[in-house]
Amino acid sequence: MLLDSRGEFGSFEKECLIDVLEGYPLAEGIEIAIRTLSPEVLVCDEIGRREAEALSFGVRCGVPVVASAHGESLQEVWQRQGVGDFIRGGVFPLLYLVGAQEAQEIQKWQEERQELFTF
Repeated sequence: MLLDSRGEFGSFEKECLIDVLEGYPLAEGIEIAIRTLSPEVLVCDEIGRREAEALSFGVRCGVPVVASAHGESLQEVWQRQGVGDFIRGGVFPLLYLVGAQEAQEIQKWQEERQELFTF
């Protein structure tokens, strides 16, 4: 389930076999998808506090999440209310930071949590 609140993915749904929920505020779309569409995975971008809370509900319901959170550094994202708690809670088995000066910190974080995730 792709959640596209601003229509940024456009014709993506015509190219792939994926359900797209477009035009809803992201947090509301996440809740609608979880409650009514039985998604196998939720994919969304640019999460904030409200979206992190909605995604936490999805994770508790057993729905895996692929999401992005933008920031100047990993430290900034971790300190952001809701988003930092969501990430530190071990929801993601993998973090990727584009242009990461904190690459070693992310690698250490992943190694410490590796035992939490089995695929």
